[in-house]
Amino acid sequence: MMVVSHPYIREGGPAMFDHFCTACRQRRLIFPTQVTSIANDERGVHVRFTCWCGAEQTLDTGRAAAPPRSTVAA
Repeated sequence: MMVVSHPYIREGGPAMFDHFCTACRQRRLIFPTQVTSIANDERGVHVRFTCWCGAEQTLDTGRAAAPPRSTVAA
């Protein structure tokens, strides 16, 4: 795997993304300081990071990643 830059991490400002943690079962904002690695392969981009609860998580993105689930407000 080759480590690459990622659109979530931008020079000049705090970029972040949200993620539903499978350990603490909460949606959390993830900051660049929590990212432990970014790798690109034929299946897409894999962002590994540590959740606020301490759990290691992975966000798969890119063309081969599953589309995000939409949330409907009640």
